[in-house]
Amino acid sequence: MTTLMFAAENGHLDAVRLLLEKGAGVDLKNSDGWTALHLSAWHGREEVSKELLRVGASVDPKSNIGWTALHLAVCYGRVELAKELLRAGASTDIRDNENRTALDLANQFNHTKVAGVLRDPQRWRIRPVIVSPAEVRSKGRGKWFFLVESRVPEGKS
Repeated sequence: MTTLMFAAENGHLDAVRLLLEKGAGVDLKNSDGWTALHLSAWHGREEVSKELLRVGASVDPKSNIGWTALHLAVCYGRVELAKELLRAGASTDIRDNENRTALDLANQFNHTKVAGVLRDPQRWRIRPVIVSPAEVRSKGRGKWFFLVESRVPEGKS
């Protein structure tokens, strides 16, 4: 287990930030195939999970048993964390070593709220919108391209 994994698992957000600033490997795995994101999801450390995703942690690495961070969040009924992982692009189609998706786990453990989120994952997705230089200049904000996040409206794709 790395120091980053320990900090993520125990919810030490300031330590996580410091370790990331110092170059800690965000996607390193322990002997069970868990990453810092797996461990933060397992223990419900939502703010730590958000920080790991913000700095570019891979959202869908599989552990030795085939679980992703989404599998872990769902298994423990962590609705808001599941939404965050979906916003970051987590796949609902990944199957573990027993051929179960995150939705299968939600149903198995009777987590109906999480199951509802997983049944409509596009509702929680964020899509990038590229703003043209002309649009930016017309608003008086310079000549750069901007990448803006916007939520996909319900019923739209």
